[in-house]
Amino acid sequence: MKLTDEFEAQIENLEQVNDFLVRGLDKDILRQTVLFDLKLAIEEIFTNIVRHGLKKEQIATVTIQLRVDEESVQVEICDTGKAFNPLTTADPDLDVPLEERKLGGMGIFLVKQLMDHVNYRRVENINILTLRKNID
Repeated sequence: MKLTDEFEAQIENLEQVNDFLVRGLDKDILRQTVLFDLKLAIEEIFTNIVRHGLKKEQIATVTIQLRVDEESVQVEICDTGKAFNPLTTADPDLDVPLEERKLGGMGIFLVKQLMDHVNYRRVENINILTLRKNID
């Protein structure tokens, strides 16, 4: 099964993104933890695109495509914001006390921990982030 939708890149549309995800996934097949992990990862990526990937007054859309089969859920998130490969950012040092840590990077780290596979590529001025979560 494949399902695609576009969302205006605004924080207010996060609820629509979550509704799309729930609509596209069979809750009877997926464990609640798988659904929770996917929602959290997509929320983090969508929020990062809106807050950090676009110029101040840039109007843009984020395209999200779900592919579901018996073994996994694959989510492809595309945007036309500035080029940014989140996988090149260093993981936060969790051994450093919280008050001494640098800001940023924890969300992407969390996404990488929650997903079974994360890939980034840029094609013709489009950021494409692919997430895959195996269905146990």
